[in-house]
Amino acid sequence: LFVRTLKNLENLDMGFQREGVLLVNVDPRHAGYKDVRLMALYHDLWDRTKNVPGVRSASISWNTPLSGTINSDPVLIDGQVPQRSSHRSASFNNVSPGFFATMGIPLLMGRDFRAGDNAASQRVGIVNEAFVRTFLNGANPLGRTVSSADAPFWTNMQIVGVVKNTVSFDARQGPPPSVYASYFQALAGVREATIEARAEGSLNSIADSIRRAIHQRLPNTALTVVPFTKQVADSMVQERLVALLASFFGLVALGLAGVGLYGLMAYTVSRRTGEIGVRIALGATGGSVLRSEEHTSELQSHHE
Repeated sequence: LFVRTLKNLENLDMGFQREGVLLVNVDPRHAGYKDVRLMALYHDLWDRTKNVPGVRSASISWNTPLSGTINSDPVLIDGQVPQRSSHRSASFNNVSPGFFATMGIPLLMGRDFRAGDNAASQRVGIVNEAFVRTFLNGANPLGRTVSSADAPFWTNMQIVGVVKNTVSFDARQGPPPSVYASYFQALAGVREATIEARAEGSLNSIADSIRRAIHQRLPNTALTVVPFTKQVADSMVQERLVALLASFFGLVALGLAGVGLYGLMAYTVSRRTGEIGVRIALGATGGSVLRSEEHTSELQSHHE
């Protein structure tokens, strides 16, 4: 059962493509960057990553799927608390143009974020299928506005697109209603970031190239570059450990059962050695004697 649960999770359609993606985690705030300077720096690091040979597309975001972090805030639709749903909160995330293509998340309706979606333009947002179903009863969301009731940098965002559901915090839970904001419109909310890079070729070689490109701008800032597949696998460590332990104890139980059956048959045969010798002397074959002893052992085990 536990092994089957693990297999089901590994084969689950999570809404994104995990293969061929590198995640670059960096936090330049320790180097003194903040606000406008930090936003400009992230834009530069994003551009540097896109220009690394072998990188097909790149993006930048607050959170990536199964990273262990989620931002959940109360939702306002067109400035009002949703009336049709008992669910009041959604997951909010800041992502740059190209995030959905890089992560392999299909755009189902409307458009992606653009370079022109910046601090000087109308705030825009993209929602997922679960958001449309939960808060809008499946109605067309394009043109509606969505806001967080708590965070001032997520207010009055005009919905311009709908994307496929993805698992977010936990693969064992269903996809939450989600709102994606344009990364470069949320100046007040800028913080640590993850740069995503979809690559072709050797991921190890491309990861080294990305490190060199970023260290040219941030020589003393620590960063990590890991495959997205590792992050997904790490999110299932508990299930993998339980499945391993269940398999181990299953094998132990099978071994003990075999030892017990062998001991029972050996004990039975030792008690009836004389009878078996007489039967063989009278013409019984070894196979018929063995089948008789197996039957006797089964009867004894059922009786006990």
